[in-house]
Amino acid sequence: MNKMEIAYELLSNTRSALLKDLIQSVISNIEEIPISNSLNEEIIRFQNCLTYIEGSGFNIKGWSLIEIPIYFTFCFADIKNNKFFDLDVYSIDKVIPKYVDESDIEREVETIQIAINRYEILQTHIADNRNN
Repeated sequence: MNKMEIAYELLSNTRSALLKDLIQSVISNIEEIPISNSLNEEIIRFQNCLTYIEGSGFNIKGWSLIEIPIYFTFCFADIKNNKFFDLDVYSIDKVIPKYVDESDIEREVETIQIAINRYEILQTHIADNRNN
């Protein structure tokens, strides 16, 4: 998928009106982002997420943008399959996949898939503790 296809896929699955507005703004400006200094920093950071997802070859089908808890963290979810990953964009072209551990601390990992796997391990651990 290219950046535009990724953006449309996220737009189709995202529920929040505010997050949909952000994605729509990126779609509207996707060609201008590399050359424009007048765009909102949030738009530029999200465009960096799209570039990272595209470059990683990750299949974003069924995923949505669910939250931006702080200005550089973008949280994604595949709600149907209960899967999650985060991307932190500290500066232009510096995107880092992350997950949140059992102590609510963000942890860096090498790939989106590793972040998803770590979230799954955490969810299993939490479920096991609830059942005990």
